[in-house]
Amino acid sequence: MPHRVCQLLTGGGRPSLPFGGRRHLSAARNQRRCICSASIQEHSQLVVQELLLFVFQQDYDTQLQRALNYEDYELANQIRQRRQSVDEAMDRLKVFKSGDEDSDSGMSVEDYPSQEVTLRVQLQRAIEEERYDEAALLRDNLQQLQQRYQDAAAKSGASFADASEQRRFYIGQRVQHTDQGFRAVVYGWDSECCENKKWKASADVSSLTRGEKQPFYHVLVDSRDWPADSSDVPVAYVAHEKLYAPEWPSTWSAEKGPEPFYNPMKDALFLGDDENGDLIPSRALRERLKQGRRDVFPPEST
Repeated sequence: MPHRVCQLLTGGGRPSLPFGGRRHLSAARNQRRCICSASIQEHSQLVVQELLLFVFQQDYDTQLQRALNYEDYELANQIRQRRQSVDEAMDRLKVFKSGDEDSDSGMSVEDYPSQEVTLRVQLQRAIEEERYDEAALLRDNLQQLQQRYQDAAAKSGASFADASEQRRFYIGQRVQHTDQGFRAVVYGWDSECCENKKWKASADVSSLTRGEKQPFYHVLVDSRDWPADSSDVPVAYVAHEKLYAPEWPSTWSAEKGPEPFYNPMKDALFLGDDENGDLIPSRALRERLKQGRRDVFPPEST
């Protein structure tokens, strides 16, 4: 694991600062007191893995540029290969999220790359041992698997376009959970819930007014609101209807004041705070989600 990722996961700590309530969500204010001893239903290992793969990509890009600056081309080639393996893992993750037929059949995210590798090894062995009928079958299975990846990638692109029409929140926006009250910031989304049946049941997705057919947001959770006894990365996967953000012209800063945001992954995705109290996404994050800049500058003094 790149050193920077290790620092992100272990650094930053969990500052013991007081919680702030929200005047117009009394239920959230009452439940907030017990967040640190309860579990957050919307925690998703699928979303965590996608986040870490993205951080790996950025870290390898930095390492690659450094190697090229020092003209260490052998090291640069090694880093390119590692970056490619991460890209391939991200592609497999897209397949899983796209609603592929195996996503609810007990196959984990990690099974996708290993399945292709297994088929390639078996195919090579069958050819070497002159078991040509078996090799032909393995070749067909491999082609079918690759076709599924391509179809899923196309479907994932369509899903993103659909999400652009439905979603309300934007990357970097400060939000709050309407039931559990935890504070968070949006760093991504899906047009609908991409988790498996077990996760949906655990998160009680069926009880949502709009069900699973609504945008689900990837959010960093404020470390102060994360369960104190949890070792999981403070990340959640939350339905659109379960998030609140101030309506313009009101802003997070106007309602909350100059409240800082704490999360060990914050610096990997964001550059700082803007005048409204939201976070400024990095160029890499904006490009990944095909989003433009939303700079908000302090008003000029007169």
